[in-house]
Amino acid sequence: MAVNMTFKARRWGNEIYRSIQAYWHIQAFFNDSKVFRNYLDSHRPSKPVMFVDGGFLLDDGSILELPDDDEIFEPTIHTISLAHEEIKANLQHAEQFYNRQMVVVAATYIELILRDFLRVVFCKFPERMHNYLDEGNGSKGLISLKLITKASSLIELLHDLSEQAASNALKGRFKAQLNNLTRIIREQELTQELQCKLIRIVEKRNQIVHDASKEQLINDEVRRTFDTCFELLRSLANIALKCEISLDIPQNEENPF
Repeated sequence: MAVNMTFKARRWGNEIYRSIQAYWHIQAFFNDSKVFRNYLDSHRPSKPVMFVDGGFLLDDGSILELPDDDEIFEPTIHTISLAHEEIKANLQHAEQFYNRQMVVVAATYIELILRDFLRVVFCKFPERMHNYLDEGNGSKGLISLKLITKASSLIELLHDLSEQAASNALKGRFKAQLNNLTRIIREQELTQELQCKLIRIVEKRNQIVHDASKEQLINDEVRRTFDTCFELLRSLANIALKCEISLDIPQNEENPF
């Protein structure tokens, strides 16, 4: 088993780019008045109805009663007609929901990128794992005999230990994780400005996921969030080069993300 000591900067850059590209395609739909109007016109049912007490009022004046509770009823555009204002309001609600979920996605990328980077750093510099390895007894740098005998080779053991140490270093509050990161990476610290932006993203993600925050986010905030992901990736790639850690980017390729 070979230990992968390559920081996958290109892979993460592609992942981030694909996510933001899909987001902008959806925004193009919302912001293109002609496309939006065509969508609304295409959702004009041949038999428009209106909801009233007891059921749906059809265009001939009759009432279509609602089914019993134990029956399955799935309204479609052929049985229910929403006003354009209602459709627009629903789509705007969906846009805000998607904006918040993009922050959740960005925070996930940040965590995965940091974990991948630390794993590679620990493989390159095993001695830096010392403070992040223990068997729960408070003794740093010690590993169990069981873990040693389980590994089929020294390389596999190094891989398992680097995964464990990276996981331990990225536990707890996110600010504490960044503090661990700056202690482990001695060559260069992430700028304070970048750290503050990363903390804000993770805190906002926590509010959305754990507190069901309904904060209204504008498109520019989503863009800045993903710009921060790219900034983190560039910073870590530069640190990797200083540490003589290989990247999955050809040396002759400039500014790949």
